[in-house]
Amino acid sequence: ATAPMAAATRAAEGGYEAAAASLVFARETLDSASALQRLPARLCDAAEAAEAKGDLGLASWARDTRAALSRASPAALLVALECLQLPLPEEPLARRAAALGAELTANQALGCRDEFAEGVACAVGERKGQPPRWEHASVEEAEGDPAVQRLLDAVRRAPPLDLELESADERRSAAGRSLE
Repeated sequence: ATAPMAAATRAAEGGYEAAAASLVFARETLDSASALQRLPARLCDAAEAAEAKGDLGLASWARDTRAALSRASPAALLVALECLQLPLPEEPLARRAAALGAELTANQALGCRDEFAEGVACAVGERKGQPPRWEHASVEEAEGDPAVQRLLDAVRRAPPLDLELESADERRSAAGRSLE
């Protein structure tokens, strides 16, 4: 099996490795926005192939993943793709700091968009269960939007999160100074 499909199989099996395996599948499968656009068809093919082999877990994972992608905002999918493609340092703490910095920047930027309110309204709000009306009809359309490009640039330039650990006494002392 190819590395992405082996990762998909591990993701379908669940357990503590499922999320990491899904990430490996995404990183090895998605190298561009056009690959992201083709992903639903590839997942459909993967589901059919898995069913033919009797691998119902993988088939279910592929169908569920395809359904989730079909409901997602094209702009948010591009941001997720950008985060997957970011070069990260090798050192574990620096890697974590860079990844968390990019995630924070992405969440802040996406949370300020009207699409966030649209998605929440359709997921849990007054329009629960209805399909969201995204600003862009496709990933390709979102990719051509200068506002989305600025959002992607912000993710690329995101500073690492400061992960320096302070003692509880230092945090209390700093909190007390900020109240003065």
